[in-house]
Amino acid sequence: MTTMSNISPRKRKLCDFSEETVIILVGPSVKSYTVHPTILTNHSRFFRAIFSNHTFRESYEKVARLPEVDVGIFQIYITYVYSGNIVLSKHEGGEEYGKDNDPDGVMRFQILVQLYSLANYLHDGNLKNSIIDYLMGLNELLDSGATAAAITLAFETNAQESSALCRLLVDTYLFSCYPKFLKDSWNDLPSAFIGSLTFGWAQASWDKSTVYAHPSAAARCKYHEHDEDVPVDESGTCGIGPIKTTPKKGAKSGVIRR
Repeated sequence: MTTMSNISPRKRKLCDFSEETVIILVGPSVKSYTVHPTILTNHSRFFRAIFSNHTFRESYEKVARLPEVDVGIFQIYITYVYSGNIVLSKHEGGEEYGKDNDPDGVMRFQILVQLYSLANYLHDGNLKNSIIDYLMGLNELLDSGATAAAITLAFETNAQESSALCRLLVDTYLFSCYPKFLKDSWNDLPSAFIGSLTFGWAQASWDKSTVYAHPSAAARCKYHEHDEDVPVDESGTCGIGPIKTTPKKGAKSGVIRR
């Protein structure tokens, strides 16, 4: 059986900015993006498959169609693959969200969940891990930004049992959940999320040695996904330690830091 320790990392190609570009047609309004294919194939196994396999028409037409993808989220993705930065902006590249115009982080969290779902669809493991790092960072989005709608989107657009994002959300709320949030959002939250919390709390009540810590206390690698594009180091981890945050209480998202 193949394990993470013996997966050989895939060698990326240097980006050739003189190469012939490809067209990506995005969304129901069909917005066109002209992109260097090596940029896409270095990040995404989805694009690697369609542009490297000459049996697909996208390979010889140099055109890929993503009619169900949100244009604004794809623009954030294109910015990421070219710059390496996650820029959370309004309305297809408008004003960037920050603490001044999104103090609770609700919009930033929602966009990150949408971006994670796109990364999952495009099989971009590096971006998924970068989003996890962003959520677990010093901005405390994980504690303040999650809403019932964002949690539902995360569970609807990712494989619940294997999704690092879903595990991260469950573990955050196992650590601490504001009762009023759960009561008010009960009918809006996904059953898989509620089921995971119920099982976890039942286990803790039965086995007193079961104690849930906030995810920020764990190494971020715990919530990373690894494959040939995102290999682990010799220790079996990314070598990334836990984020040091200041405990903070807040009830808008349902999480209370103890």
